[in-house]
Amino acid sequence: LGRPHGQGRMVYGTGETYDGQWRHGRRYGQGSYTNANGFQYRGRWVADLAEGIGWAHFPEGGQYEGEWRANKRHGWGLMRGAGGEIYEGQWENDARHGRGTLVVAGRLRYRGAWKDDVQCGWGECSYADGSAYVGEWRDGRWHGKGEWRQRAALAAVSDEDDEGEEEEEDGRGPARDSQGNLYAGDWFNNVRHGKGSCSYACGDKYVGDWAHGVRHGTGSCMYGSGDKYEGEWRYDKRDGYGTAVFADNVRFQGRWEEDCWVQVRVCAAYDSTVVAVYGNAMPLIPLLW
Repeated sequence: LGRPHGQGRMVYGTGETYDGQWRHGRRYGQGSYTNANGFQYRGRWVADLAEGIGWAHFPEGGQYEGEWRANKRHGWGLMRGAGGEIYEGQWENDARHGRGTLVVAGRLRYRGAWKDDVQCGWGECSYADGSAYVGEWRDGRWHGKGEWRQRAALAAVSDEDDEGEEEEEDGRGPARDSQGNLYAGDWFNNVRHGKGSCSYACGDKYVGDWAHGVRHGTGSCMYGSGDKYEGEWRYDKRDGYGTAVFADNVRFQGRWEEDCWVQVRVCAAYDSTVVAVYGNAMPLIPLLW
């Protein structure tokens, strides 16, 4: 007895208002709600909770339209932020979670996987400067397998530019940076890290390990001159044990430090005969010339 039931309007002492359907004293059905902070909700209610399809305006200026569960954005929905950013996709417990597309006008367009409100999993992101990344993400950053490319002709990022998006899909190609270098491989925190290959504009090509954006570990580099080095690297330089094969097939085998040989054997081109041993940048034991 004395409980709202049917259609009615309630003004609470806290500054909240509700206008809509009731059932046994609870908001149940279609209704509109506003609180003292400026939050507004219009949509379906179940047992005093926003549940189903609804629209909301947030105090900071954002608007959401889509599915709700237990007063939280949950399911499929479209969110327009106060700064103009737009997200359309899946939600879970008020966080972007699942598959979705984020557009920040004049900055970027991301389409792919989300987890706990950040990019996580496989996704594609195009940036306003014409560059794009396609690959794995973690905690909102490039992480894992992926390719980064730069295309000067990429259409400006816009939430309404569908043709530009299709052009991006058709234009996949070499992952080139602003210097014309091509990289394909692993990423960590937006830098080259792990296994990968890079073809440089000068004609060199490196395949192997990377750390924090530079060649580090084990790898091989074929130079534009026809020379080749295969072995250990440290901070982008030949460092450790490795073999250099020159265009005339003469080989230097041994230890290197900071791009210079420290102690190497020189092998003849025709039969791998050791013809000299060098150490500390000077010939130590000339064996055969």
